[in-house]
Amino acid sequence: MSGFTPLLFAYVFTAVFLAGIVRGATGFGFSMIMIVLLTLFFPPAQVAPVILFWEVLASIGHLPFVYKQVHWKSLRWLALGVALGTPFGVYCLISIPVDAMRLIINAVVLILTSMLYCGLRPKNAPTPPQTTGVGLLAGVINGASANGGPPIILFFLSSPLRRWARFAHRLFPVHGRLGLALLLAAGAHQP
Repeated sequence: MSGFTPLLFAYVFTAVFLAGIVRGATGFGFSMIMIVLLTLFFPPAQVAPVILFWEVLASIGHLPFVYKQVHWKSLRWLALGVALGTPFGVYCLISIPVDAMRLIINAVVLILTSMLYCGLRPKNAPTPPQTTGVGLLAGVINGASANGGPPIILFFLSSPLRRWARFAHRLFPVHGRLGLALLLAAGAHQP
């Protein structure tokens, strides 16, 4: 990250501050904001490990408060999907050219934000294959952009398990650590 000028530092500081306010007010959104704002100036492969590190720290801090309120049955299926999808997302992040990856990341954020805004309401509780599929999508997005929370939030908000939406993504320090380990092993953090 050469060329880190005082103006760029101020921009990064402001982006982190604003994303932190959003996360504090809503319980999520930090990664979504950070990946969009920081990839304007830095390659996504350098930004994703930093965001995953921050998300792991934040998630670990929430564990004692939400542990008993989590729908563990669904979380197991989500975790399976995340574990399967994250390596592919990391592969995409390190293989796709920087400018193309910026466009993909921003398109995914726009699509997921639009879906959250519009609201989807299935009538029945999600099945294990549906839950694993959402975990797979979250894993791919997590590995590719450190932004795996929105599919999970959307999934829970749009299901009868709605009340677990604010807890599910906070219990993913494991998927954050998996993504972070894979990104570091792949050398994604290096210029």
